[in-house]
Amino acid sequence: KGLVTYVKDSPKPPPERVTLTLNTINQAKYKIAVVTGESKSTIVKEVIQEKNTKYPIGQVKDLIWYLDKSAASKL
Repeated sequence: KGLVTYVKDSPKPPPERVTLTLNTINQAKYKIAVVTGESKSTIVKEVIQEKNTKYPIGQVKDLIWYLDKSAASKL
């Protein structure tokens, strides 16, 4: 598995990008997610409480979360 990968058909802009692979992210000593806004609150709940792994962030091990009140509102 490579360190980075090329995505050419992302559903969100930009459609073409280079990104770190999940394996590379999980090898980092510290992994931090900063999440703001109510629009992310459902996903935050699914990933943190329900252990949902359908989102890539749900597959990051030992993640440190920093949430504002809006993002944490459904926890």
